[in-house]
Amino acid sequence: MLTESDYASADEIKAFDQQQQAMITIIRNQRLSNWRMYLNRLQNLKKLIRQYKPEALLVSGKFSLWAGAWLKLLQHRTPVWAFLHGSELQLKRRWERRLTNWSLARLDRLFPVSQFTCQLLSQSLQAKSKIVPNGLITKELLFHQSITPFSDWKGTPRLLTVGSITLRKGQHRAVKALPTFEKNILICIIILWVCQYNNRKYLLLLKP
Repeated sequence: MLTESDYASADEIKAFDQQQQAMITIIRNQRLSNWRMYLNRLQNLKKLIRQYKPEALLVSGKFSLWAGAWLKLLQHRTPVWAFLHGSELQLKRRWERRLTNWSLARLDRLFPVSQFTCQLLSQSLQAKSKIVPNGLITKELLFHQSITPFSDWKGTPRLLTVGSITLRKGQHRAVKALPTFEKNILICIIILWVCQYNNRKYLLLLKP
């Protein structure tokens, strides 16, 4: 697995790594020029591939996609599978978009996490893609029988959004429209995430 973790703090990364059974190697950012930093990462990746000889390499994030394509360019036989979340397909810089499309064309399998993300790919890339929904399997929760399906929620309108708030998801449109609703409308905001402790999954809810 090759992925980026720059969105988390050093303490969070350390705590997560200590809970994993598999060996995790962290390649930290160094005070080097950009091209030397990326070259150092690629060299470390090549060394790890030779050392552990994985059956497959899973990549997530734009640089990880590029690194996976670089390995394929070197005629590595290790299959490279990419998990796509959408943001890496909507990059602002033209050269990044072109490099990403070039990289995706050279990877073995693509796994978009939604139909929306899959539609961002070209027809040729969609042909080797399989959608893996990035959702929550409620049946694995300890109290799944008490969860009310979204289709059974009462009231109109019913809005449900998951993950961070971004322009791509359009949550801002619903927020802007709130003043047009009736004053007695019930608004419930629930912050929800899943954690794992002692091999058991817990659903944590925070209602502001």
